[in-house]
Amino acid sequence: MTSEEGRATTYNPALSNLGGEDVNGISVPNDIGKLRRVLVHAPGRESSEHSTSSFDQVFFVRAAFGKRSFDFDRACEEHDALVSVLREHGVEVLSLEDLLAQTIDGSPEARQTFIDGYVDECGVQGMELRGAVRRCLEKRAPGIELVSKALAGVTYGETDLGGAKSESLAESLGVSYDDEAILAGPLSTMFFTKDPIATVNDGAVACNMYWSDRARETLLYKTVFSFHPDFTDTKIWLKDRSSYHIEGGDIANLGSSSLMVGISDRTEAAAIDSLARQLLWSESGIDRVFAVPVRSQRRRIHLDTYISRVDVDKFVVDPSFERDFRSYEITRGRREGTLTVSESDESLRQLLSRATRVGQCTLISPRDTLSSEWEIEDSSPSVLCIEPGVCCARAGNNNTNEALATAGVEVIEVTLEELTYGFGGPNSLVLPLWRDE
Repeated sequence: MTSEEGRATTYNPALSNLGGEDVNGISVPNDIGKLRRVLVHAPGRESSEHSTSSFDQVFFVRAAFGKRSFDFDRACEEHDALVSVLREHGVEVLSLEDLLAQTIDGSPEARQTFIDGYVDECGVQGMELRGAVRRCLEKRAPGIELVSKALAGVTYGETDLGGAKSESLAESLGVSYDDEAILAGPLSTMFFTKDPIATVNDGAVACNMYWSDRARETLLYKTVFSFHPDFTDTKIWLKDRSSYHIEGGDIANLGSSSLMVGISDRTEAAAIDSLARQLLWSESGIDRVFAVPVRSQRRRIHLDTYISRVDVDKFVVDPSFERDFRSYEITRGRREGTLTVSESDESLRQLLSRATRVGQCTLISPRDTLSSEWEIEDSSPSVLCIEPGVCCARAGNNNTNEALATAGVEVIEVTLEELTYGFGGPNSLVLPLWRDE
């Protein structure tokens, strides 16, 4: 089975134990334990078919920052290289597209839930167009065909309303829909797998994405984690659509009992309240949440572009984040379901040392040069820890990567210029499903 122009997938229609009983479900107690299993999505039809046409509409965020094209082949090469690094380090790499297809094939309820959710969240208004999108999806029998169409989006001409199948008044007057008109947009940013979901201990946070066009991405993960037999015991927090926005790049696991969440342009304080209330008053294992303000600077929009953990006692950090650091500690209130919020006067180093319980933490930053400043603005602190003291980082950030190496961290460089365009790094493209404690 292939997903895009001969690109091999791991699709297997048989629902089975994916990786053995020892790594079933989700277990992510921190952000540094050795990675055992991850979830990724390689670029596919949803981005290749719109790499030149409809670019401003489909890649609107990139277009806003001056990017005028998307080199699909190069992006695929970069993603393949990242996956190769993971596999070379013994990490089991699962495809989101394949898992979702397996889930839909194995459960009529999952299939119906997915289609219902997709139609509700695709932005189409009115019974005629919503019905047409639904019928377009329902006629795709195998799960892989349904998933492929859902990711690629639906145009008017692909529905039973398009294609000038009969005469109409709207057509006669020249006011009918163009067959190329996009009804349900393609999910062109799906390869950022850490944005719509965040894994915490044995559960997942279903995020309410800032951009409505990305809201459907969360639906994909919720379908898998709710219905796939290997994940049905997964706890899902914020499962029902939150009234407030929150994104996975703003959520960091400091340890099995502590979470750091960025208050950013993409994550609202009220959303952190909702999440903290659910985590602190359930069997999540989390007993405190640290909320920290995050500045929005050009393409840096999430907490993980300012700080990442790279070893038991080491973090790579933007010096400005450390210098301007403020935090609010959220714990249980006196009555069930309530919260206590206290502003802390701790430094970043002090907070991390206390939360991780490893003694004095080391904060790693590149030396203060103009090129280092450019690197940091290009999200150089956004790295993926593969195991304690071993991280995957973007190539070209020489000062940052040198500072990591000097601190005793092994750095594996990957090129991600086309794939991320500075919106994060390797950790934005990989959703951990299982880490050692």
